[in-house]
Amino acid sequence: MESYNSSKAEELIMMGFAYPDVEQAIRICGSGSDSALNWLLSKDSQSHNNYDQNTTNSTSHDNNLQFQRPAQYDLNAFEPLNPEERRRVEGTPVGLKNIGNTCYFNSLIQTYFMIPTFVKEIMKFRVPEEVKEENEAKSNSYKLLSQLQKLFALMIGSNRKYIDPTPVLSSITDDFGNKVEIGGQRDVGEFNMILVSRIAEAMRRRDEVEGIETFRTSTGIMVSVDGSLSDMFYGKQTEAILFNEDDGTRNTQKNTVIFGQINLDVDYGDLLTAWECSKSARIENFTTPSGTETTATQRVWVDKLPSILLFQIQRAAYDKEKKELMKINKRFDFPKVLFVDRFLSKNKKAAKKQHTVFKRLRKQIKSLEETIDSISKYKNSGLSLPNILQLASTFVKEELQEDGPQKEGILTKNKSDSQVLEVLPSWLEYLGKQCQESMEHKKYELEGLKKELEEKFNVPELMKTPYYLHSILVHEGSAEGGHYFTFIYDSEKDLWRKYNDINVTNISEEEVFEISYGGNGSSSAYSLVYIDSSLKPQPKDSLYCSYTVLSDAPADDDYSSYLSAELIEEVKVHNLLENEKLAESRATLALKEIKNWYDTRYTACESQYMSYDSLKDKSSGSIRHELINFSVYLRIKGEIPLCKWYILDSCLQAIYPEKGSLKDYDRNDPIYAKLSQFFIKSNKDAPSFIELSSSYLKNLEKYKNQYKNIIKQAYVAGFALQSLIEGEYINAMKSFVYEAQFPSNERTFYQEILKDAQKVMILRLLSQIISDLELAEHSRAIETMGHVVTITCFSLDKTDTHYKQVRNIIDSINDNKDKFRLAGENAKKVKELLQAINSGSANSTFEWTDFPQDFLNILEFLENFDAYAWRDGWAKKDIASRLLENLNYFKNDLFEKWYKLHVKLTQGTQKPLSFKEYREIAK
Repeated sequence: MESYNSSKAEELIMMGFAYPDVEQAIRICGSGSDSALNWLLSKDSQSHNNYDQNTTNSTSHDNNLQFQRPAQYDLNAFEPLNPEERRRVEGTPVGLKNIGNTCYFNSLIQTYFMIPTFVKEIMKFRVPEEVKEENEAKSNSYKLLSQLQKLFALMIGSNRKYIDPTPVLSSITDDFGNKVEIGGQRDVGEFNMILVSRIAEAMRRRDEVEGIETFRTSTGIMVSVDGSLSDMFYGKQTEAILFNEDDGTRNTQKNTVIFGQINLDVDYGDLLTAWECSKSARIENFTTPSGTETTATQRVWVDKLPSILLFQIQRAAYDKEKKELMKINKRFDFPKVLFVDRFLSKNKKAAKKQHTVFKRLRKQIKSLEETIDSISKYKNSGLSLPNILQLASTFVKEELQEDGPQKEGILTKNKSDSQVLEVLPSWLEYLGKQCQESMEHKKYELEGLKKELEEKFNVPELMKTPYYLHSILVHEGSAEGGHYFTFIYDSEKDLWRKYNDINVTNISEEEVFEISYGGNGSSSAYSLVYIDSSLKPQPKDSLYCSYTVLSDAPADDDYSSYLSAELIEEVKVHNLLENEKLAESRATLALKEIKNWYDTRYTACESQYMSYDSLKDKSSGSIRHELINFSVYLRIKGEIPLCKWYILDSCLQAIYPEKGSLKDYDRNDPIYAKLSQFFIKSNKDAPSFIELSSSYLKNLEKYKNQYKNIIKQAYVAGFALQSLIEGEYINAMKSFVYEAQFPSNERTFYQEILKDAQKVMILRLLSQIISDLELAEHSRAIETMGHVVTITCFSLDKTDTHYKQVRNIIDSINDNKDKFRLAGENAKKVKELLQAINSGSANSTFEWTDFPQDFLNILEFLENFDAYAWRDGWAKKDIASRLLENLNYFKNDLFEKWYKLHVKLTQGTQKPLSFKEYREIAK
């Protein structure tokens, strides 16, 4: 069995085919270049991905799709969506591809990308000439900055729905220059510190070259004192340790520490309380400078906060009984606007005034929470005490029931027991009610204390430094593993978006906080990102980011203006390649659609041809097959290669009318290439060539003109027959005269119909003339005689038997004018008409070009008729069927005896009848 070819599978998926279909095709056909594709093309269209669906903000794909792919695929190379599905929607931010548990990275990058100042700082970075020759270990941070710039450039101007961040991830190293493992279930805070450290390292080296002072953070990373990046990510705090020496002397040790994030204990229930409680800690067994162990107190005051304030909520805890890590998913509240003044050292005096109250209220709150918890989750049973008491009451009542069949109870009861049990339910219900009321009272009291606690710090002097909630990183899953996504607030458009790897969707604020606070399900906020006023986008005339595909037009937003000429060129190349993949995918999809159209039309054409071919008499039957459409006409003419080519061309023009004819296609067009490479090879009924030779082009034009002519002749013949059937002889004569203006070297079936119909009409009118004369309808007879002479002289040769027949009848009428009581003006007119027919020249008795409206409509239709256009099938009303229906009625019914006379004069004796013989027919 052939081994699974992942590269071939990837190629087919890139063309737009669904993964399950590709897998099945390769399993059945192997991984040959054509066989698997041919199988996919022949498969029912429903198995293919529907590329017309609205891919805008699609959430139909599993966010953990990567984990479900077969082992044969490299997650780094596999594309979750085909080129059509991954087209970027204008006005929507791009997503980031998850290459294997890297959703935490995607969340962080999206968070930082939505901070204009950070993006600008990254995009303006340039590596100093002095450090370009550093060794590889030292240059890793520069590579990271370079790749991050490219990633941001693509996030700004790519035409894709999502970007692959692999180059950035591959450039991230630890403090020793080793590449950070990609795909591990890494802690967000840990990874963020690594990422920020490497960025800071690159900027610090640049600043060292430029002579800017640097300092070391608590993590050991050197950063610039006055650098923009250090201001964004690093804060400074003073940690004071208070302790007593052996002699009782009060002493204090102070340390200044640079920090990057703040950890919060989820058990405190809200951000402000958790942060407040983290300011003070008790240190057991603290060793004093003199070497004595004692208990000390640590207090922390913030000297300077970073512009980007990152909080990590500590939701992981170790379960000693189960001996495993567990996730604490309890509710944890946080505000949209956070006032940080109470934590700043410059506000120590004002904050301390409130801290004593805080400690008292916090103690009361903790006590109430423990009491409420002991009632609502009694003895860790998962049941509230009121519920337990209610269940006990119900149990006793059931034991005391005496209704129904005697049944043995659970309890063994004597008389004294029964007396006790009878009063026990009411006591249990009373106790349950008391517990419930106590719990509700304590909850009310708790809410009041929390409100009081909040208001203690809501004083003007402690509400001067706001931080704004920018991003919420949410963890979905358990402690062992899960998935990260993020909610990011776009202040410019005043909306929240959910960034879930490749998918970016708008989401309501209510839903954001409902998910993020936790307490329900497995999703809850894990990290919070706040930004200060300096980073908060301010209203202005131009946009920060328009989320549109890069174009040649001048940038109309700040982000696009950050792109260097090199990055612009890189984005353009990226977009060009993506467009090529899209064109390739569309061509493959088109190939399948073209095949479906072609098979349908070719089968229809062959079916009509077989019907035609089965007729012994090709002029009989109920339909003129050649009139159905141009393809049937070509097939009947025996032009099979040209017929197939025309059918293919008609399919292309139906699917892509804007592209025109196949003969005008650009040879580099992906569809043209697909047709050449696969269509004519994979379809036995396909044309053997795509490009027409000069001789075929010449024949195509020739047959197209011929087909247009027979269509015109068929419609004129149809009108003539319909006019004769309705007794509109003058209209019929006008159509005969019209068609006679277009002589042809090769007589067609339709010209023969017109000529035959004209002669039959003349014979029929001769009979009418005789009948009218015998009825003494002289005026009508002579008027009809004038029309007959006019049309006969105009269209028939003197040697024609029908011409002779007209002359013979008029001559006999002239000889017998006394018998027909023709005198005076009537006799004179008959004599003039006889002279005209003898000379072959007559004055017209009607206006040749004064056509009726119905005929004018036909002429207008024929003027605009596109002989090359495809026509599906035929209907009874179509000319292909209607013409023969009228012809059969004309020949075999209404004009039957004159048609037989016409045949006799044409094929039989070819001698005109005597007046007497004709008079018998007239009867």
